Amino acid sequence: MGASYATVQDIETYWRTLTSAEQTTATAMISDVSAKIRLRASKAGKNFDDMIAADDDLAATTKTIVCQSVINAMKMQEAIPATQFSE
Repeated sequence: MGASYATVQDIETYWRTLTSAEQTTATAMISDVSAKIRLRASKAGKNFDDMIAADDDLAATTKTIVCQSVINAMKMQEAIPATQFSE
């Protein structure tokens, strides 16, 4: 598995301070989103890690995209009401 393109600290900079449990979730999501980006590039015959190393603007944009993807996913989790009942 390759490097992640953002950090939990980046998520907190763009959004808010995360709880310990949220940090764990964010770390996993960051890794997943980064892997998806790398996979898409690989399918196009590109090495995304090399591309980012050569282009600071691409690296910054990728970090923003990863952060926004994770933030949106975490906001969706917050919005889902959890109910429990038994019959």
